Amino acid sequence: MSFPKISVIIPTYNRASYLDQTISSVLSQKNAAFEVIISDNCSQDNTEDVVKKYLSDSRVKYFKNSVNVGMVKNWREAVYKRTNAEWFIILSDDDYFINDNYLENVIDYINSGENVVLVYGEGLILDETTKKTTFLSLPFDGVVSGVDVFMSRGTIKPQDATLCNMVFNKKIAIQLDAFSNPDNLSCDSELYLKTALLGNVAVIKGENSVYRFHPGNLVKTISSSAPLRLGNLDFIFSTYNFAKEKISSNQLRIFLNNINAVKAIQGCLLNMACIDKDEYLKCKNNLFDKNSYLVDLATNANSFKIKLFMINKFSALLPIYFYVKRALK
Repeated sequence: MSFPKISVIIPTYNRASYLDQTISSVLSQKNAAFEVIISDNCSQDNTEDVVKKYLSDSRVKYFKNSVNVGMVKNWREAVYKRTNAEWFIILSDDDYFINDNYLENVIDYINSGENVVLVYGEGLILDETTKKTTFLSLPFDGVVSGVDVFMSRGTIKPQDATLCNMVFNKKIAIQLDAFSNPDNLSCDSELYLKTALLGNVAVIKGENSVYRFHPGNLVKTISSSAPLRLGNLDFIFSTYNFAKEKISSNQLRIFLNNINAVKAIQGCLLNMACIDKDEYLKCKNNLFDKNSYLVDLATNANSFKIKLFMINKFSALLPIYFYVKRALK
């Protein structure tokens, strides 16, 4: 019995209008052994009708959750329990492939014997609001050092990767306990960076995929949700703790600067302080247990101390400020 080399996971929720293009783009892939895992997070639209016409293809498997478990839990369920391949891609239901040989090229690199632990590629970023398309150009080609990829984080504009063409090793992902925090919406970036430090990375040039950027992208909710802001810091803390054993202290310092880590930690703590002093202390202690150095780095800065002082001094006025801010939106 032959098994697929790659599981293309399509997590979906109420995006039937996009889903057909996503699925068909995968089934157009040539000369590659793959399966398609559609993990429906309890959609209420006509998603099932869209999927039905593809189920005659033995490579396509459809799973529907009885309740919406959230994005990250849906990913974890699909990766850990529904895939049969050694490698996987999480292809969001609004993204799609445009290179019909992409998976074939991926498998060639996986089988190259060059200790490739991760494969990803260039592609297009489509802004649904402006209809503008931007090409994501990467400074890498072929098999490169994973450390170089790790250190490039935050230095490539408009961004250094898109999830829709990123191929992970399932065994490594499980060893790293990927997608374990449902409030960490940057868990894909965390897995990408940690994996890169374990070997070589293969980069495929050209227009391989389309990543849609639109108001419905869930990542846009992070800044307005205190639990998500805190959970998202796992991307910084967990990645930093893992990288300490893999790269030099100077490289770590550069990495923190590239991703604006201190600013992100400060922003989360100040946000908590605006809500409640006890919430601030709870958040600070939580982060301190994860890495005291990073918390001290953020909270010992004079600019942070001044902002925290102002929040504490005028805390009684904050409810009025937020009420007016909401009213003016």
